[in-house]
This record gives sequence, structure tokens and C-alpha cells, in this order.
Amino acid sequence: MKSTFSTCLIGAMLFISSGVSAQSFSDVSTSSKYYNAIETLANANIVNGYDDGTFKPEQSVNRVEALKMILNAAQISPSVATGSFSDVESSAWFAPFVYTAQSKGIVSGDGNTGAFKPARTVIKAEFLKMALLGFDHNVNKHNGKTNVAADVPNDAWFVPYMSYARTLLIIDPDANDKLYPTKTLSRGECAEILYQLIILKQGGNTQKYLKLTESELLNVILKLSEDKLADARTHVDSSVQYSELALQSAPDEGIVKAANEIAKGMQDLVTAYEAGVNGEGDRLVQFANSAKEKAGIAYSYHTSTQPIGRKIKEYADALLSQVSQ
Repeated sequence: MKSTFSTCLIGAMLFISSGVSAQSFSDVSTSSKYYNAIETLANANIVNGYDDGTFKPEQSVNRVEALKMILNAAQISPSVATGSFSDVESSAWFAPFVYTAQSKGIVSGDGNTGAFKPARTVIKAEFLKMALLGFDHNVNKHNGKTNVAADVPNDAWFVPYMSYARTLLIIDPDANDKLYPTKTLSRGECAEILYQLIILKQGGNTQKYLKLTESELLNVILKLSEDKLADARTHVDSSVQYSELALQSAPDEGIVKAANEIAKGMQDLVTAYEAGVNGEGDRLVQFANSAKEKAGIAYSYHTSTQPIGRKIKEYADALLSQVSQ
């Protein structure tokens, strides 16, 4: 369901609608999972290809290359040529990027050696930290988060960055609930993360709240599949709150109104589940039908909600069939 809401909202924005056109690189076809990200960044002059017409999306990225991509995407001009890193000479081509980032608190280098290590391949956690700080995201509310993912230790320095990025659907866990924070990143993977951050930046609070709505709805579906109704209730109530904040931000956007209806429909569905557990047949029927109705209303506002609307109807019909037996 990722980007069911967000892609449509951003599709109406000038930056994105003008950003993706024809295939710019011979090795990034329209079927590539990185196509939208790379094309958007390339057309905005954030990233470049090679002289042979390729982009090399699978090629690894060192820390300097990663930082240059981030500053370009965040529209931060390199303006500071000196700083305190022992391995970055002021005469190096990349010194303005590194020291501008240092002056803004985006990078701090190795705490033990005082080095930046520009040639080392960047890992996912490092890239996320630099990118989130470069785009001026405040991750403080995610300090001390626990159980962020199966491979994110609770005491790791990167917990707040991984937690924040996961919550806003900038990154996704795999089927084993792993985020791979120490994985080295490719050019395509870096482009995808920056693309998601640009979407958030262009969409402002509306986009942020839509992503949070999506994240909570995904959690609702997960908890319902695990028969954890109390957890599902917590997540669904949060999804409604976030969708209402999005609605306050953009009350006339069809996709935002659709997201709000989907969240309320899912809330009714959870209430129907609770009624079933409590043996309240009439209440189950009432809220199951209400959930289906809201899914239909959401579709009338924006057809992108069809997949999750169909899922709501399937769950509701399953509940209703139990009452009629």
C-alpha cells in the first residue's frame, strides 16, 4: 500500500509532474524500481550520469559522493572551504561540501579520530542521518525508541534516524522486519531516499501527515492479521488523527479527503471486530457496513484508495458472514 496516497498528491505538484519524463539513462528503464527517483533527481540537476549515457544505479557510493547528492537535493550551496577534519584538505574538490555540511551540523565525522573518511562507502544509517539533517528534519521524538526493527539494537546511535525514516515510509523493512542499517548503499538506493525526502518537502505538512496515516494503516492491517485488537485500536485511532491533520492542511484535496475516509472506515472496521469479540451482533453489522460505506466514499474522492478500500470491504464482509451463519 506504500505511496497509495502520497504518490497521487505529489503527482499534482509541479516539481514531480515535470520531473519525470522520458528515459534519461540507458541503464535505468521505465521498469526500474529506481526510475521515478532517478529521473526526478536528474531532471532537477541533483544527480548526473556518466559520459557513456549510464547512471550505474547499482554502483556503490562513497561518503563524499553521498554528501554531495544530499546537499544538492536539499538545495544547500557549498560555501565553507575549511574545517576541522584531519583527512579533508581545504584544496580538495569536495572540501566545500564537507565543511559546509559540518558548519550546519549535518556531519561530525569519526568521534575517535576526528576524520571524515571521504572515500569510505556510505552505509544506510549514515546516509539517512546526513539526509534527514540536511533536509532539516527533527528526529528528537524518536530518541529512545525501542524495537524499531529486528536488526536495529535499542542502544544503537542510529535508532532515532531509522525509526523516523521508517515511520514516514522513507524506508521499509523486509519480510523479516529488517532495515539493514549497516548496508552499503548504491546510487539508486541513495536516489530513492532523497526522492522520498523531496516528496515530503514539496508536500509539506500535508504530505507528512498522509505518510503517517499510511504508516498507521499498515500497522492496523498487520495487527488485525495477528488478532491483536488492542494494538489495532491504537494504530487506527492515530491514523484518523493524522488524516484529520492532513485534512486541515489541505481541505480541498481529493486524495486527502479520501485518506480521511479510509482511516475512518478502518476505524469502523476495528470497532466491528471488537463488537464481534464481545458478542454484539447488531453493533458488528452497523460498523461493518459503515466501514464499507466509507471505503466507497473514499474511492469517489480518489480512485487510488481502491486497493485498501477493497481490503476493508473484504474484512467487513467476512465479519458480516459470521453474523449471518
